[in-house]
Amino acid sequence: MAQENIYPFSAAGEDIQRLLPEHIGAAFKMVWDAPADSPEVLKQAGKQLALARKSARGASRKNVYGQDAVRESLRYLQLTRALNLIYRNRAQFHDAYQVHCLASLIVAGMKTGSARREHLQAASTELMLWWAQIINKAQEVSQ
Repeated sequence: MAQENIYPFSAAGEDIQRLLPEHIGAAFKMVWDAPADSPEVLKQAGKQLALARKSARGASRKNVYGQDAVRESLRYLQLTRALNLIYRNRAQFHDAYQVHCLASLIVAGMKTGSARREHLQAASTELMLWWAQIINKAQEVSQ
């Protein structure tokens, strides 16, 4: 019997997205793929983040055993690896706000309950700061 590769991984946004809960993963992918100067895309990502925050209410840690515990441990390790890759390769991203938002989303995906909501709030703040910076740059250019 062949060994199952539970979480194949490369540093692509889709791979990281698959490891995250649904709404957090969708927001992560939108931020990952966001162009450097598109306030509309960031606004949509903000709406997706709001959905993630709403769905995080009341989340609690589940007791997992056996194969599920192994999968959860592997998922946690892969998310930790993704977090390290993002910080190590931060120069490849558009902005420091994007890096911090992505990192906060990954950590939120690793947490539950109030800790998850806290990291989703941090991601939302970073996203809005990035959005405001893009708007300010656009206004400066137009003047």
